[in-house]
Amino acid sequence: MRSTIIIIFFFICSSVNAADPNIDAEKKQGDLAFNEKDYKTAIEIYENILTVVEQKNDEHYAPGVRHQLGFAYLAVGKKKNALSQFLKNIDYHTKYSNPHYAAPNYHYAGDILVDLSNYQETVDLLNSYPISLDKDHERKAHILGLLVTANERLGNNEAAVKSLEKAKQTVTEDVWLKHFAADFQRIKQKSDEWYKNPLYLWFLLYAAAVATIIIIFSVLPIKRGKKESILVVVSIAIALTFVEIILDRTQPGSDKVLHFVNTPNTVMRFKPAPDIMPGIEYEQSAFSVNNIGLRGDDYTPDTEKHIVVVGGSSVEALYVDDGDAWPYVLQKNLNQFAKKRKYWVGNAGRSGLNSIGNYIQLLYIIPEIQPDLVIVQMGINDLNACLSGNKQALKYAHENLIWPDFIDEYKAKVFNKINLSIQPAQPKIVTLIQGINKNQTILTKPNKHHEYYVVQDTSGEFYEIQRKRRQAASILNIKPNITECLAYYKKNIERMILFASKNETEIIFLTQGALYRENLNRNESDLLWFGSVNTGFFDKTAPKEYYSANIMRQLLDEYNHTLLELCQRYDLRCLNTDQVLSKTIDHYYDDVHLNTLGSRKLGKVLTDFLMK
Repeated sequence: MRSTIIIIFFFICSSVNAADPNIDAEKKQGDLAFNEKDYKTAIEIYENILTVVEQKNDEHYAPGVRHQLGFAYLAVGKKKNALSQFLKNIDYHTKYSNPHYAAPNYHYAGDILVDLSNYQETVDLLNSYPISLDKDHERKAHILGLLVTANERLGNNEAAVKSLEKAKQTVTEDVWLKHFAADFQRIKQKSDEWYKNPLYLWFLLYAAAVATIIIIFSVLPIKRGKKESILVVVSIAIALTFVEIILDRTQPGSDKVLHFVNTPNTVMRFKPAPDIMPGIEYEQSAFSVNNIGLRGDDYTPDTEKHIVVVGGSSVEALYVDDGDAWPYVLQKNLNQFAKKRKYWVGNAGRSGLNSIGNYIQLLYIIPEIQPDLVIVQMGINDLNACLSGNKQALKYAHENLIWPDFIDEYKAKVFNKINLSIQPAQPKIVTLIQGINKNQTILTKPNKHHEYYVVQDTSGEFYEIQRKRRQAASILNIKPNITECLAYYKKNIERMILFASKNETEIIFLTQGALYRENLNRNESDLLWFGSVNTGFFDKTAPKEYYSANIMRQLLDEYNHTLLELCQRYDLRCLNTDQVLSKTIDHYYDDVHLNTLGSRKLGKVLTDFLMK
């Protein structure tokens, strides 16, 4: 009898979970359409499968189909439809399956809710997340990070701190440091009352002591000798206060810098191949990083004028030797003009950064280094992001740059090294005394730079690979609509202008120069590798199409025109690079990167421009 029941039970379970050939075949068609990015067809097929499954009251296929359907909806921008599918999967796995299988759906649904700015719904959902059942530390970190974000944006810092503390208890230390260290520092600083800061307490005690001494000195009858002693004590206290203020104003640099564009005190060596990079003809070139992570000479506070140049690889000038990189040429020429060491120029260029990254750079570079002038050159990386399938990322950043948590997450892409310390900085005078005791004051040069050689592509052969990809692809001569991308670019420029103005820092812009022009000859055209269509040029799969040099010229002109219009509106000094550099291999070795002669010329022209 018992065995009969078991057989009947097994038969029922098998019949319920048995594969349906028709549904299997239909799902394969849906997956094929999905993989070919025919999302409309995929959605129709998946929805039909779910209708059939619901009619049969058989949930066997539903979770997998909903998963695919959710991502198909995301691909066509229907976030709420996608959210519905992931929430249904959470409900299914929680009730009928294993709650552990619901974890990825919490991830997907949480992402969408935050993206839709539904922060309270995010909190309500993720508070039910079965964290103890999820063994994936990276996913746990992501989901708890969403919970922190939602609570912080709701203004509930206390709940955000609790989520951070929960994360510290449940994920590994390296994962916590990677995902939550910046959040912990930022949110704790918000939630801690000002009077808990030790520096404020010391200041109050100091002020109270000085006030008490002054009262005693002025009210009580004290003998002449004792009065003179008290006067000396008060004078020393006041003098120390002024010394601290002066040190803080005159030494804004290295000890305040927490965000480093490059690893400080390092040197990279390159052996660029002249046939790959026309006009770059060094046996060996150096890329030297100073004591605050910028390319150039070490930062010293005694220099009268500090200038920082911000941008992408056009500013970075990776393969151009230190002495020929145009920011350094600018420094050399300015000091020759002044006939003394009056100017310091730090190069904060970093390959791949667009206006989002450059704006985030300024959020930290300006308050930490306190430059007198910031020079910005950008444009090509914004254009490439717009053309190569990253338009959605530009939109997301545009919508989220108002949130501190987004900036903290994004800055990891902007800076090579970030020192996160929640300890308050010690007084400047203590730093000065410590330096003297070590026979190395804060004004002396740091230890000798650590030198290392780049393991990959010291000669620039990577460029050859990218150029061959473009040469093998179809070339489009149809101009796309970039209005939306230009609006994001314009907003980011305005963010930079307003932030610099707020911090009383002058800002100057350079337009993005380029080789692009009509009727490039074959040799010039073969040097190009930007402009891939709807596919990143760094993707493993080679792009099938690229825009022509003429189309790229027109599009980049629109970015430069947007910049120049804002310069005029805000009454800023801006240099039109195309008017001073030729669009030939005399000055460029590829789409936008300057060779030695071009770099030297831009540095000289910019010097004359600043000295007008």
